[in-house]
Amino acid sequence: DVVKLLTKAIKEEGLSDEVSVVSLNNDTVGTLVSRRFFDSTCDIGGIVGTGTNFCYAESLSNIHTLTSADKRRYNKREMIINIESGNFNKLPRNVYDIILDKDSVNRGRHLEEKMVSGLYLGELTRLVIVDLITKGLLFSRRLSQKELALVNEKGSFKTSFLTKITGDTSGTLTRVDTLLRGWGIKKTHISLEDKRIIKNICQDVVRRAARITAAVVFSIVTHIDREIASPHTIAIDGSVFEKTPQFEKEMVRALKEVSTEFFGDDRSQKISFRLTTDGSGVGAAIIAATAKSSTRLPGKVRRF
Repeated sequence: DVVKLLTKAIKEEGLSDEVSVVSLNNDTVGTLVSRRFFDSTCDIGGIVGTGTNFCYAESLSNIHTLTSADKRRYNKREMIINIESGNFNKLPRNVYDIILDKDSVNRGRHLEEKMVSGLYLGELTRLVIVDLITKGLLFSRRLSQKELALVNEKGSFKTSFLTKITGDTSGTLTRVDTLLRGWGIKKTHISLEDKRIIKNICQDVVRRAARITAAVVFSIVTHIDREIASPHTIAIDGSVFEKTPQFEKEMVRALKEVSTEFFGDDRSQKISFRLTTDGSGVGAAIIAATAKSSTRLPGKVRRF
């Protein structure tokens, strides 16, 4: 029980007269609460950044791990459920996913997160690029041993590169050129075709991440509203969603496709995404304020 441990640590520091822990919540819950405070249609919160995860408001009657006494004590219709969507492990994987997973510290776990989150997208892209170089499909076997050593270095291709590369709309892809040279490849070894291929790879990696994320959202929405009869706002925070060009558009496109396939008609217009920056912090403040209003504590005590 981390709350007990935190409370104990606060007491050991002599702060128990000033600080009281009234709530422990993760970033997805904070993001949901932050948006819900202003938008009553918001019932799903998510993070798509360095990591990824979602939560949603579930009817208390569907939570079978709660006893009748628990439900009476909560005296609410809904409870926010953190679903650890990054650990959805039944997705089909390609060869690059398998290589990345085998070389990770949590092998066999968080497979969805390894396809979606900023912690992994850059490395996933690097694995594709290295494979095409090995097959002679990139840089026409012109790279020196030093250049190959740099390209083969794990983690050397940053996820932030994807944001810059996919956002390069110049005719000669000058931004792609700059990034590749910064990665360690000589300008004379980079052709326009190489740059186009690498941009396509980055776009494909981003597109798949967005489509998988959209599938997670669609599954949650249809769980809580089978026919999507009501509007649903999805509060999302995180650098990948916020800063990667086309990510949200690809999610919207995927929702239209899966809705049409699932229902026979497009109901995705009832699902909207809202970037909710610093949602975790604002949401935590709202939750603490709510706890304060329902719990009588000494006036000088700060609630966290």
